Amino acid sequence: MRFRNTKEPSPFLSQRLWVYNASVPKWTGNELRRRRARHGLGIAALAAACAGAEGQELRRWQERTGPGPSPRAEFGFAYDSERQRSVLLGGSSTLNFRAVNPQTWEWDGAAWQLVSELGPERRCDNAMAYDSARHLVVSFGGYNGKYMADTWAWDGSTWNRHDVAGPQARADSFMAFDSRRGVMVLFGGQAADGTILGDTWEWNGTSWKRVADGGPPARWIQRMAFDDARGVTVMFGGASETGVHGDTWEWDGGTWTQRTPSASPTARYGPAMAYDADRKVTVLFGGQSNFAFGSGVLGDTWEWDGENWRRLEIDGPDARTFVKMVYDRRRKACVMFGGYDGKQARADTWELASAKPSRP
Repeated sequence: MRFRNTKEPSPFLSQRLWVYNASVPKWTGNELRRRRARHGLGIAALAAACAGAEGQELRRWQERTGPGPSPRAEFGFAYDSERQRSVLLGGSSTLNFRAVNPQTWEWDGAAWQLVSELGPERRCDNAMAYDSARHLVVSFGGYNGKYMADTWAWDGSTWNRHDVAGPQARADSFMAFDSRRGVMVLFGGQAADGTILGDTWEWNGTSWKRVADGGPPARWIQRMAFDDARGVTVMFGGASETGVHGDTWEWDGGTWTQRTPSASPTARYGPAMAYDADRKVTVLFGGQSNFAFGSGVLGDTWEWDGENWRRLEIDGPDARTFVKMVYDRRRKACVMFGGYDGKQARADTWELASAKPSRP
């Protein structure tokens, strides 16, 4: 390691605020004595600055290589915290959304494993999330040339269908599990007649209940994640007849509230989004800003802390949309697979970690 300031060969012996940028790599320093006298910069402010610099440094996208699912987009994806596996169901390998898959795959942090080709018929555009109260992955609806309205639960070895009344058939809705109230929250999607929906439903493990019709404008291909620290389901973006959305909404179990942050990602649909339970932020990557396939595909990374969105200026995966992401709590990493890069479906696995994750 070489320090660029030869008069002060170590940042630990100087009166400068030093920040190490591992991507360059180099140290940079700012003189503190004059600034401290003029602006009253204290120890607490220095600690906060150093903590912010460290947080930026620790966010890393890393590609994980090895065999796994074939290229696909718009699959169901959920993290089973009991079994410590990321579970993937279905997905489409082409943009006509007819070459779809019946497979169930699991990622344990080291390798992908094909665990089932039985259960739900082949599909893409299904809503899926993990029910941590009942230790089940739940999938609803989807599309394979027809729109679906079936509810399935995966216990780690078998898919079981729940033959109950519920939301009408739809594709590209989204679902998140409210762990405080023990219910799945589902919003929106596209119905079989092409109508874009704006209803909110909840699943309690045995039955569906329609809980709201108002709130966010109707949309599909939006993303949702449950913020466990604040007890709200966060929703961002999506598309409708009126255009592509860039709004942030939160559901507290009774009311949808639109948030108005001073900074926000641009309007988009189909991004990856997951809640980082350790850093207590919702993470968003990519998506698409234009309706035309292959146009306006994005590759930026953002975080929502409940008050504002912040863009992370870090390198990472190629731009993509129709992609999904989950948070692996044991390994402290967001896990993202596949998606559509504007030309073709992808089959790469990426992780965004706040620290070097432990390996199984």
